[in-house]
Amino acid sequence: MAAPFIHALTLGLPVGVVQGEWGVLRTPDDFVPVKTGLLPNMVTLLEGDPAGFHDNLQAGLRAAALPDALAATYPLAPTLRLGLQWGAAYWEERALRWTEHFQLAGQLGDELRTLAQTGKTQRVRHWAQRLARMADRNHQIASAQEFLDLRNSTDPELYQRAAHGRASLEVWTAVMALDPEMKFWVAHNKTVPPEVLTLLSSDPDPRVRWMVATRRACPPETLGQLANDPDESVRLRVAFNAKCPPALLVRLASDTEPEVARVARSRLKAQA
Repeated sequence: MAAPFIHALTLGLPVGVVQGEWGVLRTPDDFVPVKTGLLPNMVTLLEGDPAGFHDNLQAGLRAAALPDALAATYPLAPTLRLGLQWGAAYWEERALRWTEHFQLAGQLGDELRTLAQTGKTQRVRHWAQRLARMADRNHQIASAQEFLDLRNSTDPELYQRAAHGRASLEVWTAVMALDPEMKFWVAHNKTVPPEVLTLLSSDPDPRVRWMVATRRACPPETLGQLANDPDESVRLRVAFNAKCPPALLVRLASDTEPEVARVARSRLKAQA
């Protein structure tokens, strides 16, 4: 199905025929042949309300005796890319609104980062920057080497992806096998799964165990293990952990290290 054909339905235009890679859109005056693919005028879609987009498109498809499922073929991300790159604040703002509504920042990260620097207004630049950060948090790290490249990058935007990007358990396992020195930074990642934190809680490096103890995602049983850690700095981080269970704080309140005991008692008092 030609993208311009689907676009015609979103604009409420009467539609002629679509054959091969050429679509013919019937206007009130004549037939206009268009090549399959994105057209500059597709950016006008962004003038509408994103909340009603799919309902309106499906209604147009039904009116043209076409299946609703074709709505899924609409090239929404490329259309938003047109708006983000248009060079006018009017279209930039509308593209940002649609990007946020459909949570497509992850697919448009490069464009958002560029717009954060080149947007025509301060509002556009700040909005784009916020969505770009969201894209970094949702970035999917595909391989151990990608994580290492991100972590070692001197570009702050890429570096942030190492702290917030998501990865599969297989990728995290590969990172730790490829470069054991990266275990600290694996534990530092804000999306690393609890099973990886549990694995790292037994690491011989106290720095790694310390980082695990700081994480709110650390399972309670793993925090319990770390509460017995021979390194007092690790036990202290357990006492500071916002997710530390009260029963564990009671145990730490009698810790042999005065600072650990003090923090645990203070936390218990605040929860009383």
